Amino acid sequence: MTPRRVLAVILVLPLTAVFALGLIAGRLDATLLEPSFVKEQARDLRLYQRLHDEGTRRLVRTVLDDPTKRPENLRAIALPTDRKAEDSLTALTQSFLPPALVERETEETIDAVLPWLAGKTDHFAVNLSLHDGFTATFGHPTPGQPSVFERTWRDLGMGERTVVSLAQSYDRNPANASKPLPGAPAGSRGVLPLIEANRQAAGAWFDQQWFGVVDQAMPYLAGDTKTMDARISFASFPFLAGPFAGAMHVPPEQLATQGWRLTDADLKRQLSGSSNPTLSRADNTIALFTEKGGTITDSDIVARSDQQRAKDNAAGKPVEGISISDMRRVLSAVRMAGIYGAPLLCALLVLGIAFLGGTTWASRLAWGAAALLVAAAIGLAATTAVYRATLSSPLDRWVTEQRTRPPSGAIPADLRADMAKQLQKIVGQQADRAALNASAWLIVAMGGLAAGLVWDRVERRRAPVPAEAEVEVRA
Repeated sequence: MTPRRVLAVILVLPLTAVFALGLIAGRLDATLLEPSFVKEQARDLRLYQRLHDEGTRRLVRTVLDDPTKRPENLRAIALPTDRKAEDSLTALTQSFLPPALVERETEETIDAVLPWLAGKTDHFAVNLSLHDGFTATFGHPTPGQPSVFERTWRDLGMGERTVVSLAQSYDRNPANASKPLPGAPAGSRGVLPLIEANRQAAGAWFDQQWFGVVDQAMPYLAGDTKTMDARISFASFPFLAGPFAGAMHVPPEQLATQGWRLTDADLKRQLSGSSNPTLSRADNTIALFTEKGGTITDSDIVARSDQQRAKDNAAGKPVEGISISDMRRVLSAVRMAGIYGAPLLCALLVLGIAFLGGTTWASRLAWGAAALLVAAAIGLAATTAVYRATLSSPLDRWVTEQRTRPPSGAIPADLRADMAKQLQKIVGQQADRAALNASAWLIVAMGGLAAGLVWDRVERRRAPVPAEAEVEVRA
């Protein structure tokens, strides 16, 4: 064998590898990076309904059981943790996030984000409107009729709970022992004893003040009014100014004399100073609750992710996984290499092998087709026999483990098991489709090889007989 043909044989190895990359990248682009495919899988899993039914309940249970999941200034409030509270708060959350909203916004996000992650688009902007759920939850069905939020709040006795919890937290802090209590009788020791005899009145006071705030904020956030001026007066219970000061971020002296106030300008100023890049766009954040809605962009997502990673790193916590920017680069590179680079490189390798191995056009066709035949045959074997021998059994075991695994984490156990089963089904289907693609190229290569061999034989027969050979035949 000549050196040229030895090199041609060696080039079959990279051709096989590139051919396999093209098969894998092609299926990746048609599945995980294809919005319509992902949405189809979500519907098959009833993911939207499950997020509404099970996801909201799990979220509520987590917040009830783990105070660290709440805003820091509200962690002192003792929330009820019984089943009634869980049911009530779950129903409230589901009112705010109806199934139609979850499905619509999730699918719009998939349509926008996946092409961006794959590098098909440079930017994305998802419009999000929480208006319908917001007005259904916090709005009055008819004038004077309590909202869903108000009914839930009163059923759980949250007014009294809030007052008592903040008073207990205030009294437990030794630093507050020597502080004067505005409006309290001389010699009073602590806030809780002052309200113990009148807990219901204190709770009713806060209910009244709090729903005055809600009634001011709700039409403003929904876009029905242009301004807001919400107030809470501590004139009836001035000694509660200290306990509420931490939650409201206002000095207790100011609360006792002036009360608490939040205007539309105050709200925008507070949002603008937020460390969350999405919330810091104040007008856009407020627009989320209007019918028009607000937008969430790629810049918001990347900035928030990078901010959290930097925060974890500064706190000495492990930073798991790669950044979103790096993920985009990897997915884009794999997709571009597989969809465009692999076919082009395959074509160049086949041409190189053809011209190195063959000396005539017929033999070049045969060499190129034979090389493609080897790559396609190995690709077919890898997606059929090799897949069944190496991946099928481990996937079966993994699915069984997910079914029997005890509940843990954010994903419900039954949903986790169904997702594992769905993933197994998807892997099997994509292996079959990759095998089908490899089979198609195998047939093309076999046809090319047959054509090259027939063409070469025909050319040999048509070739003129050398003069010396003709003389010897006559002799």
